[in-house]
Amino acid sequence: MVHALTDQALLKARTEAAFKVGQGRLEGFKYPSPVEVMSDLRKYLQNSWTTRDSRQIRLDNKRFMVRFGPDGEDCKDLLEFIGFAREVCWKHSQA
Repeated sequence: MVHALTDQALLKARTEAAFKVGQGRLEGFKYPSPVEVMSDLRKYLQNSWTTRDSRQIRLDNKRFMVRFGPDGEDCKDLLEFIGFAREVCWKHSQA
């Protein structure tokens, strides 16, 4: 599953899809490295664990789109595996 996040070709395809969907909203964003993707995933997890409420990631969040593709769809299996659930946004469920 980590391969889906770190593979250069998959990451490039996700980023290009985000740029296409974002149509100018993502101006200034660059292609992220695999380390940046993993670092941001770590931040999303830390944020979800440090609050009593479950934290949400908006699907239109620019950084999220560039790292995980439009709506996080390309990384859906991984995000669900680590405990996020897609509602109106990706939400980490705290069991």
